[in-house]
Amino acid sequence: MDNRLDPEAFEKIYKGHEFERIRSPKAKDASLLIPLVETENGETAVLFEIRSRNIRQGGEVCFPGGRVDKGEAPSDTAVREVTEELSIKKEQIKLICPMFTMNGVGDAFIYVYLGRLLDYTGSFSKSEVGSVFTLTISELLAMEPKVNSASYVIDLPEDFHFELIPGGRDYVWRNRPKNYYFYETPYGVIWGMTGELLYNFIENVRRVTECHPR
Repeated sequence: MDNRLDPEAFEKIYKGHEFERIRSPKAKDASLLIPLVETENGETAVLFEIRSRNIRQGGEVCFPGGRVDKGEAPSDTAVREVTEELSIKKEQIKLICPMFTMNGVGDAFIYVYLGRLLDYTGSFSKSEVGSVFTLTISELLAMEPKVNSASYVIDLPEDFHFELIPGGRDYVWRNRPKNYYFYETPYGVIWGMTGELLYNFIENVRRVTECHPR
């Protein structure tokens, strides 16, 4: 097979090509929902889960979500996970919009949707969820999270090919700073990925409501 291609052949092959993500073949994408519910007095609130003590990261506060199955649209994943974790019907979930994308562990991509739960009565799957709670948008807007900044540390193996890079073992690696947000609530601390999502969501709400006052 002749792998030689002239410039016009390359142009023809790649014309119309779109961005591709460079990532680990083992990466598992995930999708989740920031669920909104209506309180008894008609106010909008965000629903949170506290993970069951019997599963990984038990006791943590989170939003409903999980891995995207092969061939599944991320929006369908978000809806499916909500039905499974909160024991409700698909018809009770109204997707409002795609909200965020973010990087997860091991090159995973996380899709975050905003949606409403209709006629939700507090149900959940006890195998995955320990309890649920809500905080109104007004309560969340008034909260001031504690913030820490940290950097990822690159842990290189002894057989890393230092001899092939300028400076060898003295090569200066770039730090990757990241903020961690901690919301202290009567139900537990919201932090980690959920804290990061909550912070960005509430700041987005703050900006939008300032631009579109009622």
